[in-house]
Amino acid sequence: EAIRGYILESFDAYETIRTGNVRDLGQTLNELFGDPMHRERYQKLWQASGFTVARMLRIFGRSPEEIFSLFLDSPCLNLRYNPTVQRTREHLEDHEAVCPQNILAPFTEDSEEGEPLADTETFINQLNEVYFTRTIYERERLRRDLAQKIFESPTNS
Repeated sequence: EAIRGYILESFDAYETIRTGNVRDLGQTLNELFGDPMHRERYQKLWQASGFTVARMLRIFGRSPEEIFSLFLDSPCLNLRYNPTVQRTREHLEDHEAVCPQNILAPFTEDSEEGEPLADTETFINQLNEVYFTRTIYERERLRRDLAQKIFESPTNS
């Protein structure tokens, strides 16, 4: 189930970059895992955890190859010393963000009870937005540069 979440995150990242539609991570999780019309994903916490861990590793700059390797080597996210979850927690600690017991907690806790996690949720959402905005801009820049080189090539003279 965690690996399904990882795969779903990869598809969602591709679609986000392709369309340029950057969504809040909480909104994305709700759309993917909170809609009863999608029975294969509805309230699947393991899938949602896999998705969230993969997304957090992505926005903290881990390469797709490293994320794949981490999930391949440790597909189960419930172990206390799981390297995938541990790496995610280390990134949060490096940025002095409150590190929740459950990686989904910032997006699922009641706002009154989860007040200490509100800053962590905001931080993750800001990194998510920055990551995809930069990636979308870079994609467009590469497309523009390629088009310019094609039009400048001697065969077009």
